[in-house]
Parts: sequence; C-alpha cells; structure tokens
Amino acid sequence: MNISRGDRFDYLVSMSSPSRSLDLYREQTVPKDSPKWKEKYIAGDMNTTMIKTANGLTIKVQHDTSTPRPYDRINLIQGTKGLFRSKDAET
Repeated sequence: MNISRGDRFDYLVSMSSPSRSLDLYREQTVPKDSPKWKEKYIAGDMNTTMIKTANGLTIKVQHDTSTPRPYDRINLIQGTKGLFRSKDAET
C-alpha cells in the first residue's frame, strides 16, 4: 500500500460497541462473592477503525477480544485488479 513510501495515513474514525460480553460472562460464571464483581468493564466488545490515506486508500481495522466467536486472523488487501487474503499471520 506504500504507506511511508509515497502515501501516509491522513485521518481516521474509530468507534466501539458497548461493553456487554464480559459482564454477561461474569454473570454466568463468576460466584457472587468474588472480588471480580467490583471490576468495571469500559472497553467496547468490538472496535472498528476506518483509516483514510492521503492518496485516497481506505483501511478497515477491527479488534475484538471479548465476544464468543471463533478466533481468526483474516488479513485482506483488495483493489481494482485483485485481492490477497490469508487466514493467519504466517501466510
């Protein structure tokens, strides 16, 4: 994408969902007398960030650490002439 080689990040918009998954998990699994009930979860379950580059490219980054969905690391770069997709960090 030529970031720092002719293009650069220009601006971004980042939004998070409400924090609900960890509260629900605690309700279902943690005994009521546990000190974990004093914790307050403030980070959202899912964060989505849209980044625009100076040359007009758009980058979407999603970060999810607390919802009960299967782990995956899907890396995708897509343009007008094709795409590349890998499901882990090593390919």
